[in-house]
Amino acid sequence: MCIAIVSMLHFMTPVNSAQYHDVYDRLYYIPIIFSAFFFGLRGGAAAAAGCGLVFLFHLLLQWQSHAHHVDLTGRYLEIIMYLVVGALTGVLSDLGRKQRRRAEDAYDKLLDSFEKAKESDRLAAIGTLAAGIAHEIRNPLGGVKGAVEILAVEFDADHPKRRFVEITNKEIQRMERIVCEFLDFSRPQEPSLAPGRINSVLKSVLELSMKNLSKNNVRLKMDLFEPDAAFNMDSNQLGQVFLNLVLNGVDSMPEGGELLVTTRRLGDEVEIEIADTGSGIDPADEERIFEPFFTKKQGGTGLGLPICRQIVERHGGRIAIRNRRDGQGAAARVALPVKGSGESEVG
Repeated sequence: MCIAIVSMLHFMTPVNSAQYHDVYDRLYYIPIIFSAFFFGLRGGAAAAAGCGLVFLFHLLLQWQSHAHHVDLTGRYLEIIMYLVVGALTGVLSDLGRKQRRRAEDAYDKLLDSFEKAKESDRLAAIGTLAAGIAHEIRNPLGGVKGAVEILAVEFDADHPKRRFVEITNKEIQRMERIVCEFLDFSRPQEPSLAPGRINSVLKSVLELSMKNLSKNNVRLKMDLFEPDAAFNMDSNQLGQVFLNLVLNGVDSMPEGGELLVTTRRLGDEVEIEIADTGSGIDPADEERIFEPFFTKKQGGTGLGLPICRQIVERHGGRIAIRNRRDGQGAAARVALPVKGSGESEVG
């Protein structure tokens, strides 16, 4: 709009009013600078080229017939200045925009680090308290378990009180599991790295889970990449991760369904996906599933997935759980680095 107005002033003003044309020449810098400021180098160059072409057309149409007694060199140089100013201002604008973006990214990272530090302090305090309580519970719990085992000998399988002993023993086992999860979360162990094969670890976990899958009417499908990749890992810890994810998948399908376990090689990483056909994750809970003590499972502690994330991250990997794109259940993905970790290909 501004370019059009200035151009109209040029064409409507007689050539002999040179002082007005001098002012109009300078007015072209306004849209050029504004375009460069808001749209960077491309905007500045486009505005400068547009102004230059219109001004050149004006010179050729109205000024060329007066060229014998008017020096047009300065006005032609003005066109070059339009291009220089547009390009220079655009470059400076782009640099400023990049610098501002870097500053914003740095600020966001600083805020994120601050929030993580606060969360770490909070979790450290909770973990220390939980570990102390769990440790104090563990010793008397062992005594109670021993006493119940002695009582179990006193009652035959068909004795009416035998059922109460079995219920007590089952609840003790549940308490032991909870105590162990608290201790595992509050005092995470560094992985004991040794050469291992990811598919072999998965197959062992799935063999252990077959009875549970069959009992819950869950079909298992496997799609494991070959050749298998051997690299440094803590097979026991990763087995704990995979077992937890498999059990979560089974729990999400109370009416039965299908569990699909897939491994694939993606560049310098191996990705393990454990997908179910359950009800999926409530979108409001997706960002909280790795939050300690967050659970919607009856009898759960909310520590299984946080422990899984600890283990995966200590292996230098990533873990994410999202709803499947087809809307049929959820999928847990674990990405582990294989390069630089003693990788070797095995058949």
